[in-house]
Amino acid sequence: MPSSREFFQLRGSTLEEVKRELNDYLQRLAMQLNDIHGLLAATKQFNDLNLQGKRVTNLGDPSANDDAQKKALALSRSSTAGHWDAGGKKITNGAEGTSPTDVVILRQVQAAVAGEVVSHNHQSATTGGQLDHGLALTGLADDDHVGYAILAGRAGGQTLTGGTAASEDLILQSTSHATKGIVAINDPFGRRALNVTAVNGANNDLTLPATAFARVTGPGAAFNITGLTGGEDGRVVFLYNTTAQNMTLNHENAGSSAANRLHMHDAADIVTTGEGMVALVYDATLSRWLPLSQLL
Repeated sequence: MPSSREFFQLRGSTLEEVKRELNDYLQRLAMQLNDIHGLLAATKQFNDLNLQGKRVTNLGDPSANDDAQKKALALSRSSTAGHWDAGGKKITNGAEGTSPTDVVILRQVQAAVAGEVVSHNHQSATTGGQLDHGLALTGLADDDHVGYAILAGRAGGQTLTGGTAASEDLILQSTSHATKGIVAINDPFGRRALNVTAVNGANNDLTLPATAFARVTGPGAAFNITGLTGGEDGRVVFLYNTTAQNMTLNHENAGSSAANRLHMHDAADIVTTGEGMVALVYDATLSRWLPLSQLL
């Protein structure tokens, strides 16, 4: 808009020239007043701003000298903080931001949130936005947490360890209720009856099956056992001679390795006359098998 000083600096030398200058000035003044009126009307009557597929970039911090174009977008300086206030209206149809200073649109936020959920293999529950591992969590069959026991069993077997320091315990309890149930241990050395094949004559370091009940089969003549493998502290095994041949368990016989030998309290061999049974327990302190009882 021309200044008041320009208003009085008419350069025409004739009345017609002055009239033309005044008419031109008044037309320009009317156009500028109309523009200002339009800007003010846009600010007062603004509903939603359609960006027509453009990005909002480098908006910066508002100041007292905001230009008329920003005011026409109905963005005003907040009275409490230096930020743009859209007056509760929507800014629509914007393009996706690409630079760190660009404004992001809702579609970008939704895509980012969806990508985060997909990468964790979760699915939102129907209420509360909760995550339920049973809905869509993949990889449950992967054995990638070897520090935890798999109750259904682990390929290659697994070991439960009670502690890491000396004399710490592993305690299995049937229930938290005051009335306790039974903790049943089946394997190894469970109650299954498994065969062990012996030969006539001496059987040194005879390999026991993984059970507490070993059925001795095979010999067609008298045989003796000088030692048994698989000794573990407290392991109990019942040797059942299923044959009609005499079975002799030798006391401290050098035919077997020292840790596999049998030790009788009276230093006498144990002999079954044909069919019979002997119960043995392994003592890791002595590194010997000791007789518990016998049915000869």
